[in-house]
Amino acid sequence: MKVQDRNAGNLLTIEKLTAGYGTRSVISGVELSISAGEIVTVIGANGVGKTTLLRTAAGLIPPLAGRIFIAGEDISAMSEARRARLLALCLTERMDADRMNGFEVVSMGRYPYTGRFGTLREEDRRKVTEVMEQVGIGALAKMPFPTM
Repeated sequence: MKVQDRNAGNLLTIEKLTAGYGTRSVISGVELSISAGEIVTVIGANGVGKTTLLRTAAGLIPPLAGRIFIAGEDISAMSEARRARLLALCLTERMDADRMNGFEVVSMGRYPYTGRFGTLREEDRRKVTEVMEQVGIGALAKMPFPTM
């Protein structure tokens, strides 16, 4: 389902969102539109719903009310694979990367494009190497992640 033309240029549109866990509402009445190139900061005290908002906007938890659109598409009608290709979310939870190297950490970004078992193809490996070189971290590919 596409959002109306008035929001078609937005990367993220949130309409009348109520979010929480089970039947307990944590945030309500959220209205938000973010266009390409905008930088948005979510600020608030602990426990006011910042992470709940982000998790709901990313489709990780269902909204209690309201609608969320990514690139004009209603996320409730999207497959997980489609959502994963359109957005990335980095929360403050610690990733267990103690036994990973730089290449393996960066390659996690290819997960939405891999098959059912998350196996990297040669094309995926090439893209990871290419992007690491583009951003100037190619030398970190074999370095243990905890030492970076």
